[in-house]
Amino acid sequence: MAKTIRFVTVALVLGLWARGARAAVPDSFTVQGVLRDSGGALQTMSVQVTVKLFTAQTAGTELASYGPTAVMAQNGLFTLTLVDATLRQKVGAATEVWIEVIAGNDTFPRQVLAAQIYALMAKHAETAASLACSGCIGDTQVGTISAAKITFPALCGGGSFLRGYDATGAVCAAGGTGGVTSITAGTGLTGGTITTSGTIALAFLAAGGANGVASSPARSDHTHPMSCTPPQVMTGISAAGAPICATPPDATRIIRGNINADGTILSGTGFSSTRNGSGIYIITFTTAFSDRPSVSVAWSDNSNLTSGLNGPPTTTGFAVVVTGGAPHSFSFIAAGGP
Repeated sequence: MAKTIRFVTVALVLGLWARGARAAVPDSFTVQGVLRDSGGALQTMSVQVTVKLFTAQTAGTELASYGPTAVMAQNGLFTLTLVDATLRQKVGAATEVWIEVIAGNDTFPRQVLAAQIYALMAKHAETAASLACSGCIGDTQVGTISAAKITFPALCGGGSFLRGYDATGAVCAAGGTGGVTSITAGTGLTGGTITTSGTIALAFLAAGGANGVASSPARSDHTHPMSCTPPQVMTGISAAGAPICATPPDATRIIRGNINADGTILSGTGFSSTRNGSGIYIITFTTAFSDRPSVSVAWSDNSNLTSGLNGPPTTTGFAVVVTGGAPHSFSFIAAGGP
């Protein structure tokens, strides 16, 4: 069968490697994909890959282009790490960033990049944290402020209070006499009305729904969770203080893992793994995909084994078989709808 490219499933992975207590944010990202032939079989071959970034799903402005680069696909899985020191400047002004992958002579539909690519923009904040400036701002940078800059004399003395500031400094006025005759507790407070002495306290909404007095403002029944279950994202906060969650359009969920020869998990989350008596490895997703995912398997020692997926994957998991049932460690990547 000719090794023509049928489709590529692309996942974006940011290289956020920690180095010390405060790691630098990198100017790089990694593109991973799954390569199949016209019959749907996973391919092991070298392919020329070009990656482009645009401002729209179709047409739009090209922000950056990388390649073509020769990449080796092993059992369908290929990985391409791109380094660009000017990436933040190229995508910083874009309201949306779409990635386009060209593998060989085939151009695949663009995919929108949400929070991932903008994580690289955090390097602006890291750089700003290390800036120091003393006497580096002159009159030309602050408009009509004179060279004398702004200074404040000593505040008001005893028996007077501050009313404001004019061109010469603080404006003080003599204090008067008098006192408070009544304090009324407004919404959210208890203890009023007070005409002589008393205590104002915070009023909390009790678990039963009625206003009640709490001993501490840290009572657990006055907190609200502010998170959504992936792949949902928070789009707002309701009147009751709860998060409003929604699934973004065209969301893609990715699960990756490394499995030991005995079927235990070496690394990865979001799934469980077992090896049955027939030597078949069973991978079960903790949360099912909304549609059948694309799954790629690679043997950890690059063995040229003919075995792999034991039948097509399902929304809840997949199985891997090794020739003769001999134990063998492997890695996998599964990508599909949330």
